[in-house]
Amino acid sequence: MPQPLRPTFPPKGDAAYQQLWQVIDIAVRDAFDRHPEYLTAAGRHAAVTSVTKRVVGGVLAHLIQGKLLANNLRGEDATRAVMMAAVDMLLEVVEPAEFVEALKRAFPKDVSGG
Repeated sequence: MPQPLRPTFPPKGDAAYQQLWQVIDIAVRDAFDRHPEYLTAAGRHAAVTSVTKRVVGGVLAHLIQGKLLANNLRGEDATRAVMMAAVDMLLEVVEPAEFVEALKRAFPKDVSGG
């Protein structure tokens, strides 16, 4: 098994650039450490998809964490804010009726308590 990849360092940039570099660097190294087959000819497409997915997830998590901290949200308030942001993102790409139907399929039993 190959040695884990060492962190890279940003060539320049302010603190935000350096933080973003670190988030992306972790995602990229994780993808290649977990999937050494990505470095083969057959794995190139899967590598692009996986790295892109990890980078987007890392950047979104970093941005959400910053927003939660900036708004001093913790515990249940933070959880609620993240859930509402996820619903807002979904509603931007899915029609509301489709979203409601998807929720009904995902949660067929009424758990509202009422």
